[in-house]
Amino acid sequence: APLACTFTPTRPEPTVGTAASPAGDASGEGEGSEGGNAATPSGDAVASATPNGSAAPTAAPAADPSQPPPCGDGTPKLKPHAEIKLIDAGGEPRQQLRYKPRVGTTKTLAYQLSTSMDVKQNGKTAQKAKVGFTLYIGARVVQSDDERSRFEFKVTKLEVPDSPDMPKSFTAGVRKELAAWKNVSGAVVVDAQGMTQDVEVKGAGKGAMAAGRANDIRVALEQTPNPLPEEPVGVGAKWELATVVDTGLVLRGRTTFELVSLKNDRGTVRFTIDQKSDPEPGPAVCPKPGLVVQPVSWHATGGGERTFELGRLIAGSYKTDLQVLNDSHIWANTRLNKQSVTIGMATSMSSR
Repeated sequence: APLACTFTPTRPEPTVGTAASPAGDASGEGEGSEGGNAATPSGDAVASATPNGSAAPTAAPAADPSQPPPCGDGTPKLKPHAEIKLIDAGGEPRQQLRYKPRVGTTKTLAYQLSTSMDVKQNGKTAQKAKVGFTLYIGARVVQSDDERSRFEFKVTKLEVPDSPDMPKSFTAGVRKELAAWKNVSGAVVVDAQGMTQDVEVKGAGKGAMAAGRANDIRVALEQTPNPLPEEPVGVGAKWELATVVDTGLVLRGRTTFELVSLKNDRGTVRFTIDQKSDPEPGPAVCPKPGLVVQPVSWHATGGGERTFELGRLIAGSYKTDLQVLNDSHIWANTRLNKQSVTIGMATSMSSR
């Protein structure tokens, strides 16, 4: 299921809406550390926890609940949109905050996520599963001016630790599903307010699962720079980021920020997140023959604190506590019949 999109600060043509989403325990290597709202491998991990292997979310309601809806290709129907609105400019002195990172600045980002799932069949719990992983991404600023910056990235390592609560065969299945992430690389263009202008993702592969991987990487990296208001602000300033993103489900959310400290080009903000999917289930996808996955609902709430440095696009620390409730339906062919499975995901994350 899509475990990503907390800030989603992409700025394409305007569309009315909102959105936000999760991250995980994060710690960095290299020049400092940076945590981010973690992007889950679009159902890759969920898939390994289900009776018939891999799964990637996306779906439309079926007239007969025992029969799966037709599958789509996983392509989002809505373009992402984000808009920043200043609520309070804060006290004096005030200054206009803009990023201008130094070319050559490097950073290793670590996104860590832990998720527990209840798999139900016919209303009864058939399986309990826990999925945890850490994704390491190396990033380097290659271009920078007063208007925008570009950094290149590459997935450098992926860790899926053994869990005392799960059989080793389950963990091995998760590792196999996530192995394709190791080939992912690309670049991100971010404007001076920390809003993403463009994302290039290479090496994700083809098909619905690959599209999910690419989207999750995109969302994780979009959240790295802290979004800044257009107007000059001082300590106590408050602003709001309203977003909409299509991950199969249409997610609308609102993230509010308060500037709690500011000295020269460094500051700290506290933020709260609320993101909820539209009532309609998303379109179904078929990650492999005999498997149909349909996302049904998503609700993420939480908050945290992060620091930023205007001379470093990727800088500071990031702490967040987020609760995510996510439901999906899965139809899997067996030799005897077609069984419908509901997965309920409760994700508690904290990143630093």
